[in-house]
Amino acid sequence: MAEAVRALVLAGGLGTRLRSVVGAAPKALAPVGGRPFLHYLLAQLQRNGFDDVTVCTGYGADAVRSFVGSGATWGLRVDCSDEPQPLGTGGAIRLAIGRHPDKRFVVLNGDSFFDIVLADLIAAHEAMAGLVTLAACRLSAAGRFGTVDIGPDGDVRAFREKDQAGPAEINAGVYVLERAAVEGLPAGTPISLERDIFPSLIAPDPATGRTGRLRATVYEAFFADIGIPADHAAIDRDPRPLLGRPVPC
Repeated sequence: MAEAVRALVLAGGLGTRLRSVVGAAPKALAPVGGRPFLHYLLAQLQRNGFDDVTVCTGYGADAVRSFVGSGATWGLRVDCSDEPQPLGTGGAIRLAIGRHPDKRFVVLNGDSFFDIVLADLIAAHEAMAGLVTLAACRLSAAGRFGTVDIGPDGDVRAFREKDQAGPAEINAGVYVLERAAVEGLPAGTPISLERDIFPSLIAPDPATGRTGRLRATVYEAFFADIGIPADHAAIDRDPRPLLGRPVPC
């Protein structure tokens, strides 16, 4: 990447639906192919040219911190941002950015993997000039996932419930986010990125009337989610796609 960008990995999930798989461990440490799932996300960031990563932890923070260490295993510099109490995805991001002065971040969900070139997503974000750009995955059958309604100019117009039987775009859990998107939120307050922040960015800015603050770009690439036992079992049987494709220099 031409300009260094810090990555945030949201790894504070309880993994309630995965208790049969992870026991008391946090979801991001669910074993896949003999390795914690978080390993594959950190390896993806390294392949994509990242140096600095903050892992946002909550439940099971000590276990996550012990696993990632300094990040040297992946050739990264890793620190952890520990929630003092559950803050939700948005609150976790708000807490983490207080540790670093960066103006822009790439955010990855800790329970899904999307095999895209992250520099391409950053370039799309810069071109569309939104506050947040999400990577959307086009699926032939959206199934259990909620879908994203994206306008021809890349504006996110709405999020739909899990009722799409045919082809559709889903939120793949990878974002480029400007600091300004969350910096004004009250620190230490539970808030959801998906349920609170994103809807507020779809609506016109009350101060300026500006729209287009939440953008999306669509990719057709390998996507995996480990949120339920059946999906976890599928990728655990063959984790090779998590090794990713070579990333162009």
